[in-house]
Amino acid sequence: MLITLVETKQDCAYVTMTIINLMLYVCIFSGRTLNLFMHDDAVYGLAVDPVNDDVFASACDDGKVHIYDLRARPAEGSRR
Repeated sequence: MLITLVETKQDCAYVTMTIINLMLYVCIFSGRTLNLFMHDDAVYGLAVDPVNDDVFASACDDGKVHIYDLRARPAEGSRR
């Protein structure tokens, strides 16, 4: 299992775990999960916008790149 942790300026972190195909957005201090993002395959890449922590991208083993904005409402049919 590969675990990736990317800390943000807001005392939160993005965490990916390749074995279970998901990405978490967690509060570092409380450990509380703030958001959960499911993927069809293992997540091997994660990048956070250098200016805005709410925007990030993830790359999956299936060749797809997902771009998210935490400020946006989930789209109909999204798995977020």
